[in-house]
Amino acid sequence: MTQAALKQSPGELLWGRAGEFRSGQVLDYVMWSFPWDTEPSIQLVKLVEPWASRYNCEWGPDAWCCEFFDWLGHEIHDNAFDPLNPGECDIPVIQMSMKSGHGVGKGAGVGMLGCYLMDTRQDSMGIVTANTGAQLRTKTFAEIIKWREMSQLSRWWQCSLGDLYIRNTMNPAKWRLDGMTWREHLAQAFAGLHAAHSTPYIIGDEASTIPEVILGTAQGGLTDGEAMMFLFGNPTDNKGYFYETFHKNKHRWHNVTVDSRDVQITNKVKLQEWIDDNGEDSDYVRIRVKGEFPRSGTKQFIDHDLVDDAIARVLPDPLRDTPVVVGIDVARFGGDESVIAVRRGPDARTIPWKQWRGLDTMQLASRAAIFCDELVAVGWPPAAVFVDGTGVGAGVVDRLLQLGYPVVEVNFGGRADDREHYGNRSAEMWGLTKKWLEGQEACLAKDNTLADQLCNRDYSYSGSMQLLMEKKDDMRDRSLESPDRADALVLTFAYPVAPQTMEETDARRTCMEDADFDPLGTTDAADFDPLEVN
Repeated sequence: MTQAALKQSPGELLWGRAGEFRSGQVLDYVMWSFPWDTEPSIQLVKLVEPWASRYNCEWGPDAWCCEFFDWLGHEIHDNAFDPLNPGECDIPVIQMSMKSGHGVGKGAGVGMLGCYLMDTRQDSMGIVTANTGAQLRTKTFAEIIKWREMSQLSRWWQCSLGDLYIRNTMNPAKWRLDGMTWREHLAQAFAGLHAAHSTPYIIGDEASTIPEVILGTAQGGLTDGEAMMFLFGNPTDNKGYFYETFHKNKHRWHNVTVDSRDVQITNKVKLQEWIDDNGEDSDYVRIRVKGEFPRSGTKQFIDHDLVDDAIARVLPDPLRDTPVVVGIDVARFGGDESVIAVRRGPDARTIPWKQWRGLDTMQLASRAAIFCDELVAVGWPPAAVFVDGTGVGAGVVDRLLQLGYPVVEVNFGGRADDREHYGNRSAEMWGLTKKWLEGQEACLAKDNTLADQLCNRDYSYSGSMQLLMEKKDDMRDRSLESPDRADALVLTFAYPVAPQTMEETDARRTCMEDADFDPLGTTDAADFDPLEVN
């Protein structure tokens, strides 16, 4: 060790060591900076060859991550950016886009990547964003802070998960990484990232569901210095900015695809269950396991064959103990329909549905009350009347409750019960409707409008692989009408209910002034559980 080195503090020695990795030794830095031999929380993956021999260490990043860091190191080395003479460096932006199945450890990869850029690039400025504020705060940024705090240079960094920043204590204004929740009206904020004498960089997590305007505008912040952009995500959508990094614009990006089955930390039994349940080549498996985009043209949620079969099918013998359920979709706009649908198990055909335009809430409530009375008269007493209570629908709910009908208010945007598979109540109801149609007994009346509405709606997945239905505004942009009749049908799947007897129906009508009236007949309104089947 030189005399100058002996005079350095331990901190200065560490900084000097980190600087040795600046020219592209990314994986060398990762293996040096983090306590692979002593920290059990990161001893999850065993290094494989050729990296196991290179570092003589049992633990480390998974193979995909090692390959990525080696690639990044070569790109940095070849660019040879000189921060003292940035005007003389005419270098390309380093851009990597990774699509993967679930559980591959991309959060850990993002954390190690962020630490490398912070520690080896003085006055670097970074932004990390994600598909939602919750994802950014509780997962992506939290993971970066986890790796930051266990690194060798952690004492020179101040972290705040609440304010979403990591800043260097020597130059906190210009040497930092910030978490930024995206909002389309704030897109220009992403274009303000500049570090002409260092490295401006952007990291996007769950990039498939970050709006195109955000990622496109972010490119404006990569026009100087040693600019870099990294996108990570599950390939949930076959359109948009992230999709095009693997297609139209792939010549400008380094593409990485990671199959969950090739990663050490994933549960292979669970992955095989998904494959067995959904099919090897289903979109669910393509996205969640293989890290592949859904097929082009397969965004239609319910195909025409299912609906055509339900229209043509011979009605099965009715089951007397099968509950009768009514769904009421309330019109929100002048051209939309208010629709009442009725279903008894597989039979959504026998009783004709009702639809009107231009009714106010009290008129619709009156028509609905008459319809329910008619059902009682023909021996189909409704066990539950599910009403879309969003917006103006609340008035219909209140009036029918006042009249003593077994009404349950449904919020299409509310939380799903099966939150592993569905992003909201609407997606869950549509999912249950599709399963009903697939059950080989469902019967529908011949109604071309209903058939079109059931088959015209597209779907997508959230970053957490929860099903989402196409927004109605997006349907209107495709010149499609609001799916009012389809929504009335799917409302009949809002909750499971028990059948209703004639005696119970009569008893209900006598208690319509009761302030404690419970539409599903439970004894204690405070303990009411709409999922409970007696």
